[in-house]
Amino acid sequence: NINFGEDCKQKNRTWHNISRWIYAMLNTTKEKPAKYTELNCFTIKNNEYLQKMAVVNIKKSNGTSLTKSKNLKFYLKKDKDLLAQQIALIKPTIIVCGYTLSSLKVIFPELNEHNKELKENHSARIKINDNDVLVLDCYHPSNWIYSNKQLFDMLVEVYQKALLE
Repeated sequence: NINFGEDCKQKNRTWHNISRWIYAMLNTTKEKPAKYTELNCFTIKNNEYLQKMAVVNIKKSNGTSLTKSKNLKFYLKKDKDLLAQQIALIKPTIIVCGYTLSSLKVIFPELNEHNKELKENHSARIKINDNDVLVLDCYHPSNWIYSNKQLFDMLVEVYQKALLE
């Protein structure tokens, strides 16, 4: 088990899974997939894995966890250039879409040229400011249809397959 921090009272499925996914990508190679691990403890502040990534949310309504699709589409179109600039500033090497690939395609239309790869392998490579960026299409980390282990294993499978290409 990995210790992700000191505060064991926090039980946030989304951030636990994101932490596991970062762990998975840092520990998966072409030859060997990362193994699923449970979390001992968790805090955002002390989580070494969360400190290695950035999260981009287009819009959340009134600070809630949900936003209406109509509002999301409006702000996505309105702010797509700004979002593209902000993502470019982050200089990502990997972008993991948590059921948000259609939104990323609005921001980076060149992803539409990779529809076959994305459908078959759930991954594609694009350029952002002349840097190669791997895009992975996955379920949202708070998805309740699959267990944490199933979500982890799916991400590892997609990522390892992308490393082999």
